Amino acid sequence: MADSPKKPNLSGLKLRAFVSDADTHLGTVVCRTLCNKGDYEVYGTLRETGLPAPPVAPSAKFVKQVLSREDPQYRRQLKQALLDSDLMVFTLTDGVEEATTALKLIMNAHYETEKTFILISSVQTWAESRTNKELAEAEGDGDAEG
Repeated sequence: MADSPKKPNLSGLKLRAFVSDADTHLGTVVCRTLCNKGDYEVYGTLRETGLPAPPVAPSAKFVKQVLSREDPQYRRQLKQALLDSDLMVFTLTDGVEEATTALKLIMNAHYETEKTFILISSVQTWAESRTNKELAEAEGDGDAEG
């Protein structure tokens, strides 16, 4: 009788997480929580440019690898980091550009495992948002002008 293939032992492997702006207060709390309680390896970006990579930068001490936005290969590195991650956390406090880019990168890629994408925002992020009623009225005004 032929031996069936052995399943690899995956115990002890950590999940991977990507956290944008890992050097902010919120980013540091998320990274610390993921490392200490969630058993994650954390990768991410820093809001402050020019900081040394961990473990020298105290604000990013929970981040295993920092991607530099100034690196010419940043977009390729970001895509690979996102595809390798199980969990992605983006803050919307300074805009949605990086989160939008990340969504586009993973939506247009093939990956084998389920991904969790978390967006964190504050009330201030949504202060200028228009309600559905305001949007409908604006669309109605546009039709009347045409």
